[in-house]
Amino acid sequence: FLTHSPSTICAPEARKSTMDVSVVIPTYNRRFSLVRCLRTLPLDVEVVVVDDGSSDGTGNALSGLSRPNLTYVRQPNRGPSAARNAGVRLASGRYVAFTDDDCVPLPPWPWS
Repeated sequence: FLTHSPSTICAPEARKSTMDVSVVIPTYNRRFSLVRCLRTLPLDVEVVVVDDGSSDGTGNALSGLSRPNLTYVRQPNRGPSAARNAGVRLASGRYVAFTDDDCVPLPPWPWS
């Protein structure tokens, strides 16, 4: 479980890709939906969660998860587009997939 501030986001060329797929999930005050979404994702993908200024304890809910390759970043509320863009900047995968915090992706996603 990694936490970054928006100021530590580095340029894509500065990171080495270690995963084939990165899944970016913007979230805002949906911690229970987000946890359900995270539990359905395969463990062999990088997951980047961008908390867009939630006030419902989203970060605390994620700290209790046992999930490899999870990056969590919190930023001031700027909307889902800004959250997705911040997630892409943090993603290290060769491919980037997006889902929302209230979705429950089914296998074989994101591989399909």
